[in-house]
Amino acid sequence: MYLSDLQQPRLLPAIRRALCNISPEQFSLWEWQDAVAYITEESLSFESPEQAADYLKNYRVRQETGGSYET
Repeated sequence: MYLSDLQQPRLLPAIRRALCNISPEQFSLWEWQDAVAYITEESLSFESPEQAADYLKNYRVRQETGGSYET
């Protein structure tokens, strides 16, 4: 597995499972925002690490629209 693989929608379930084992406080808000931007290819701002982690945990791909994303 490569870091660039994290952008693959098929890996979202594995990313969610991994996030369940990570405390949001382990990383800075900047690191969470960077992770969200990399994985989702969206530049978003959050008020806390918890908010960014929750965003990733709830992020999913809409199959019916050919791979566009929703939360």
